[in-house]
Amino acid sequence: MLLKKETHNIQSQLAEYCKTGIMVEIEGARQDRLHHYRRLTYNIVKEALGTAYPIAYKSLKENQWMQMVDEYYASHKMKTPLVWKMPFEFYEFCIEANYADKFGLPYLEDLLYFEWIEIEIHTMPDKVIPEFSEVGDLLEDKLVFTPEFELLSFDYPVHKFKGDELLDKKGNYFVLIFRKHDTGAVRFINLSSYFAVVLQLLIEERITFKEAIVKASTTFGVDYDKSIQHGLSFANDLIAQGFI
Repeated sequence: MLLKKETHNIQSQLAEYCKTGIMVEIEGARQDRLHHYRRLTYNIVKEALGTAYPIAYKSLKENQWMQMVDEYYASHKMKTPLVWKMPFEFYEFCIEANYADKFGLPYLEDLLYFEWIEIEIHTMPDKVIPEFSEVGDLLEDKLVFTPEFELLSFDYPVHKFKGDELLDKKGNYFVLIFRKHDTGAVRFINLSSYFAVVLQLLIEERITFKEAIVKASTTFGVDYDKSIQHGLSFANDLIAQGFI
C-alpha cells in the first residue's frame, strides 16, 4: 500500500534532516532526540565508505575526505538500498564533483575506481565456467578463463604506489583483476601494454594464444619467437594464479 501523505511527509522530513543536519519541526517527534537518527545514519555511511576506500582514506587529508563524505551524504540522492553498492554511487558522485581537480590529486579517480572494482569483483554473483580440460596445448587450444574479472587501464599506477608518489607517474598502466574460483580471493596482476593487448585479443576475439601472440607481435613490431617464450611464461603464471 502507498503511504498516507502525512506519513510520507514525515519520513521525507526526517530523511532530509538526517542528510543535511538542518533542524526541522516534525509532528509527533521529540526534537531533542532527532540528532540520534542523524548520528546513526551518518555513521553507517561514513564507516561503509571508509571500509570501501581504505587507501583513498589514508591518502587524502582528513578535511578532504570528510568534505567528500559530507557533501555526498548531504546532497546525493542514493539509488540503491544495498550498503555494499553505495560506494559505487560515491565514486560516481566524486567524478561528477571533480574532486581530483579541486584537491590537485589527478590520480584520485583511478584510485577510487580501483578500490571499488575490487569490491565488485569480490561480491558479484558467480558466473558459469564453460567445460574445460586441464590437459591440452597451451598455444593451439582455446583457453578458458575464470569469468569474474576486469581488464583495467589507468593513467596512474594506483595498484603499485600511494599518495604523492603517484603525482609524477602519469602514463598508461594496465591491470588484470579477478576472483579466484577455488578460494574467492581477489587478485590483481600488473600487465605490460603488450600482454594487455594479448589478453584483450584472447578475451574479445576468442582466438588461440598463438594467434594472439602473432597479432600482438605484429602490432608492436617485436620478434615473434621471443614473444612466444615470454608469452608461455606469462600464460603459465596465469594458470598458477588461477585465471586460466
